[in-house]
Amino acid sequence: MKTHQTLFLTIAACLAAQGALHAQILVSVGGPAATENFNSFGTENVYSLPSGWKGVMSATYQATDFSYASANLTQTAFNDPNPVTRSGLFNLGSGAVPATATDRALGFWVTSGNYTTSKTVVAMAHYRNSGAASINALSISYDLGKFRFGNVDSAVDLFYSTDGVTWTLLSDFSKQFESDGNFTLITSNTPRNPVTVSGTYVLPTAIEADGDFYLAWRYASNITTNSPTAMGAAIGLDNVSITAIPEPSVALLALPAAALMALRRRKAE
Repeated sequence: MKTHQTLFLTIAACLAAQGALHAQILVSVGGPAATENFNSFGTENVYSLPSGWKGVMSATYQATDFSYASANLTQTAFNDPNPVTRSGLFNLGSGAVPATATDRALGFWVTSGNYTTSKTVVAMAHYRNSGAASINALSISYDLGKFRFGNVDSAVDLFYSTDGVTWTLLSDFSKQFESDGNFTLITSNTPRNPVTVSGTYVLPTAIEADGDFYLAWRYASNITTNSPTAMGAAIGLDNVSITAIPEPSVALLALPAAALMALRRRKAE
């Protein structure tokens, strides 16, 4: 009996460790980019966020006090941002017929119907350095586009953190979406006004082997009144790609000049 109990506890511990390992998105110097296209959502109304991803809503406009550990949005039941009283994360389709498109995107939307509790929506991803080499910079790329028009301004900002609590705004990756003058749901040929946001971020401190870091995409709409005519655009995030960049001596040909100079300055400090 004791042997069986010990075996059971050993198996349980291994499974727990395996589960914890897969909770992070693995990335390493020399390894493939960590990518996410959200196509695993499918066309069902109920879906779960990919492993390592969480979301949260905040009543504060452009909130910065969000936490990965306490984030409570891991899925949503809404296929399209409709009706207008819903806010949060959405499963959006990219294509001629969005509702049945196999190319999916993670959508953000905030409406005036519940503006007192949700002015900001955040999606966070938890990464781990699974290699032996230190990560000194990140090559980041992702797509954004409109899936519903909005008649107030909206923005998607990118943040970086090493603990999932204290965040640094990466202003070079911020994208503004101006008002369209209407809040019509786009029912064909989505997304509209697509843009690829990309660049290199030199880390303030290198991520060593088995070290963790977090990225957060914060969507906020400037809604200040509980009016049925005030809504931001529904924005979709897609084709996220994160590549680890090593020491400057290894990455001389891969880094832009400005990023390389920043790395050299940091090494000299």
